Amino acid sequence: MGQALAHRSADPFSARVTLSVRSEQAVLFTMDGRFNLNATRPEGSVTLRQSPGTAEESVTRSVRLGKTLYWKVDKGTGAGKGWAKKAGPQEVSRTDPDANQLPQYAELLLAQGKKARKGPERVDGVLTEHLSGRLTIAELRTVEPHVADGLYGQGLDAVECEIWVDGEGRVRRYEQHQKGSADQVTLMVMTVSEERAPEKFAAPIR
Repeated sequence: MGQALAHRSADPFSARVTLSVRSEQAVLFTMDGRFNLNATRPEGSVTLRQSPGTAEESVTRSVRLGKTLYWKVDKGTGAGKGWAKKAGPQEVSRTDPDANQLPQYAELLLAQGKKARKGPERVDGVLTEHLSGRLTIAELRTVEPHVADGLYGQGLDAVECEIWVDGEGRVRRYEQHQKGSADQVTLMVMTVSEERAPEKFAAPIR
């Protein structure tokens, strides 16, 4: 496992990336899109649903082309206004990891030794090694400081993580369990699948 992570390919590829965040009561939001990973610049397209399945549901589509972001609200406040565009540095999520960085999270768990290794499991038909353990804010900061700072700002000092890594050193599934105030638990699940050659993403017709 350590060898697979250490010698994983740095070649660019595209993949489907999904993300869901839910509390004990409801799904808070979901994301489903395709991205070029290991790429020299961020590119991809995604659909984000907030409060899915409720009367307050909002749906936003976006396309990222390097430092330019296009987005369009299909449902909810702002719907019907067409595509908008923003160029320049983009805001990054304060608490969700970058799919490109997931192998580094796996390396942190692997460093915890045998207690983190839960054995082989299949994810979407792919044989993986399951890793599980607790990562502190200080450890998370070594990979993505903004994520660590965002979680710390929520009053967290650590998160429980589950990671499934395939034989090529690619993370197939990542789960993060956050226990906040009043013992509220939030579960975040990210999956990476359907890998293929890098894709060309085009600006939407505005």
